[in-house]
Amino acid sequence: MVESAKSSHFRKILIFFGGLFGLFFIFLVSVPLWFDVDQYRPQIISAAKPFINGTLTMGKLSLSLWGKIKVKVDGLELHDSLSEKVLSAKSIYAEIPISSLFGSEPHLTLVMDRPEVSAVKDKAGNINLLKLVREGSKTDREPNHTAPKGAEAHSLPGFLARTQCTIQLRKAQIFYRDQSTHQQTDIKDIDVEMVKVSLQNPFDIKVNAKINANLGESVNVTGPLALVAKIDIKNQKGQFTFDIPGMRLEGKARIDSINDPAGDLDLSSKLIDFGQWASKGNSPIKLTDLAAEIKFKSNVYNLRTLTFKVLGGEGKASGTVNLVKALPSYDFTVALKSVDLNQAASSQSELFKNTIKGIADFQMAGRGEGFDPLVAKKRLAGSGALWVKDAKFSSLNVGQMLEKGLGESWVKLAEKIPVLQGKPLAKMGPIESEYEVIKSGFVIQQGVFDAPNFEALAKGKKGVDLKGSTQLNLETCAINARWRVIDTYNLTKARDLSVEQGGVKVEHILAEGNGPVSFPVQLEGTCGAPKVNYEAMTSSLIKVALQNVGQGVVQKAKQEITKKIGEELQKGAAKPIQDALKGIFGK
Repeated sequence: MVESAKSSHFRKILIFFGGLFGLFFIFLVSVPLWFDVDQYRPQIISAAKPFINGTLTMGKLSLSLWGKIKVKVDGLELHDSLSEKVLSAKSIYAEIPISSLFGSEPHLTLVMDRPEVSAVKDKAGNINLLKLVREGSKTDREPNHTAPKGAEAHSLPGFLARTQCTIQLRKAQIFYRDQSTHQQTDIKDIDVEMVKVSLQNPFDIKVNAKINANLGESVNVTGPLALVAKIDIKNQKGQFTFDIPGMRLEGKARIDSINDPAGDLDLSSKLIDFGQWASKGNSPIKLTDLAAEIKFKSNVYNLRTLTFKVLGGEGKASGTVNLVKALPSYDFTVALKSVDLNQAASSQSELFKNTIKGIADFQMAGRGEGFDPLVAKKRLAGSGALWVKDAKFSSLNVGQMLEKGLGESWVKLAEKIPVLQGKPLAKMGPIESEYEVIKSGFVIQQGVFDAPNFEALAKGKKGVDLKGSTQLNLETCAINARWRVIDTYNLTKARDLSVEQGGVKVEHILAEGNGPVSFPVQLEGTCGAPKVNYEAMTSSLIKVALQNVGQGVVQKAKQEITKKIGEELQKGAAKPIQDALKGIFGK
């Protein structure tokens, strides 16, 4: 009887709790049927309106309590003040398991399906995304720069501080357009997963996407993009690995302030292959063993040190990048040592194939604006020095230049000095475009590279020296050089030329005094197709030749007059005087 009574009581308890659970289940299922959460949609849109410069539209709101509290939005669009779509998503939902509300760590999941962001920078430098937030919506409270490390996390209620959040973006897309430079970047099929995001514990971020970034006419990055990061909000630090075609970048960050972002960032990369980014030709430039230390605050980044290896040499740099302005600005110092330009000049790169070969040292200090190559070239300003050992011009044949120039000058010279007509020009020796060193200081201003003290010193008995000024347009590669050619080793044989005029032999007709033959040359055209203007060369040689012939005739005349005077004086003079005059004037 006792056992039967206990069994009856147990059945009643089960029936009671089973009925209670059933009622609770019916309640959860029926709530969405009689409670219309969508009725609050207009209120949400109205609440957002004072904070945005644009229009927000939302799809239907729905609520589910099946094992979890789930709120879903069937689509969302945000348009700017010009009615251009800036942000959209096919669907958004947030859910939290009911059971986790009774645990120590509530777990919230937020999922956005096919979100899309369209950012446009107009010709005035304004970015539509930055104009979405109304000025009046910003807090007037200044950020607390003296807040202790991790204060933001500890100041939150314990319930929120312990909450873990999983965030997922599925098939997201980001589009960026610059209307002034026509630069564009498309990042598609972005999958983002942030698991167990917490203010108390470290969490992981994974991003996979496809990137197509057009950074001007010569740079294009296309292919897969991957980001893996570990973030520790409590200790305000993190680390990441970022991969795109041609580059893997690793970084570590330490944050001193979250309200007004400030901290340190260390970057490193074993290889950055610019050849995979070149849309024209094949760039040979590869950076290896890159390491950088950066300190940042309020969108101003101070590059304390940057070291790398490039083209067999080494480089180091420092500088500051200011992202506060609509058009980013920067200043920098850079030094390269023992860089092998032979690798660069022998490539098919439009930038390097028509320049100079050799082993270069380079240093420069400058400033500029913009990251688009075309804009950067125009706004770059600076000064420095260039020194290239064992140098050689890639597209300029100095021997051919001199042979043609001397030939044309000799023809015109014969027109001025008839005795030269029919007289052949001596055959030149071999002249190479190789130099012990090419060196110059330089200034860059408004897209023009200007080397006012350019100097190329030929290798012994293999070439001619060049001195003068050189200007190069960084955008069009147009060249404007004013050089003086100095035939130190008489390889042109021009110093051997002589002429006999009126019984007078004039030696070294093309040389000034006892020095080597030298003359000006003007170089125009482009890096790939330089053109030599021989007019200045011809005029100079004619001037020197006529001057030498004139001096020879004058000298002969002086000799004849002196001789005649001597003969006249000797005629009626006594013999002792005649003997003395012979010693002065000859016989």
